[in-house]
Amino acid sequence: DKDLLIYFSQDIKSISATLLTYEEETEDDGYFMFILSGIQRKKESSIPKDIVIVLDKSGSMKGEKLKQAKEALTFIAKRLGEKDRMRIITFSSNVRTLNPGWINGDDKKAVNNLISELQSINALGGTNIYSALSNALLINMRENAAHYVIFLTDGMPTVGIVDEKEIEKLVGDNIKDKRLFVFGIGDDVNLEFLTRLFRKGRGQGEFILSKIIEVSISSFYSKIEDPMLSNIQIIYPNIFYDVYPKDLQDLFWAQNLIILGRYEKGKAQGVDMKLRGDTSEGKEFYSFHFIIEPDVVNDFIPYLWAARKIGYLLEEVRLNGENKEIIDSIIELSKKYGIITPYTSSLVVKDKEAGKQPISAKHYLTQPVPQKREGVKYEQTLQNAGDMG
Repeated sequence: DKDLLIYFSQDIKSISATLLTYEEETEDDGYFMFILSGIQRKKESSIPKDIVIVLDKSGSMKGEKLKQAKEALTFIAKRLGEKDRMRIITFSSNVRTLNPGWINGDDKKAVNNLISELQSINALGGTNIYSALSNALLINMRENAAHYVIFLTDGMPTVGIVDEKEIEKLVGDNIKDKRLFVFGIGDDVNLEFLTRLFRKGRGQGEFILSKIIEVSISSFYSKIEDPMLSNIQIIYPNIFYDVYPKDLQDLFWAQNLIILGRYEKGKAQGVDMKLRGDTSEGKEFYSFHFIIEPDVVNDFIPYLWAARKIGYLLEEVRLNGENKEIIDSIIELSKKYGIITPYTSSLVVKDKEAGKQPISAKHYLTQPVPQKREGVKYEQTLQNAGDMG
């Protein structure tokens, strides 16, 4: 048992970075958690957004589902910033663009007309997901803007190209610098398929019941409407390796970007990390210097890292087929860190018979994320483009 630890940041800068480390009492390398936080909200300096909504209006969306989806999209349209732009694509068996071009957030008449046209949509037909996403992903968007595709559906593809892998490939090949946010509506959606879609689209996803569509989507949009840093790239120290996730999401106000990895033990006391990304003012460059100070209270980091790596390896198996080397790695990680996987169910039975309690990855992935704590030595300086190499 442990006392409750509360981590918080006293940094007044708009973007804060924290490095937590942990080392076991063995010769094994250390573990790190790098936390990038959007601290200070600056509404006037938010990155402009190009938003494409892809709305399922197939027959299964009839009634309360479509009604609440319309209300949620009305909320988004009314919250557009002056520099934001929006388009709505509806689809069933066929695909239609609701407005011929971009609707600018500062054109209130055009926004109101779009909202009025949105209310006239009726649910009918099949579900042509491939064509709908193809249309959305091929739309040209502005430079120096956040590019969002928000996809709402309650079903599986039934018209056109219906092979899941083909649809996932479409997203992976065409996402480029866009972000795909997926909302699965109702209790009969294919969670695995839609999860793979938003991962391919380097975005996020939510699965919501029909009765709370408007609340869920409105709340979600409130979190992402003020992006602070997009198209993030990080240059890690040479001693860092095995870092997850491989593809970084955007950083939003009051949210964290969490990166987990390993480092070569005893190779350095201090490390430098460099970061670049797009803001409303163009590209910004940051440099962070950290002192590596392993702490026993950070013993949760190895399990978080292992859960991330196992998830990555399982996705590789699903996409590319079973590979003995990858499966052996999954089993080894599962046994070492006590995380349940599809390849270690028999080990779970043996553990229970021996009186041991296996640990689910969910236990570690749902733990509170630490911010910055007293005693961690760090400094942050804004760098110019030349310092990024």
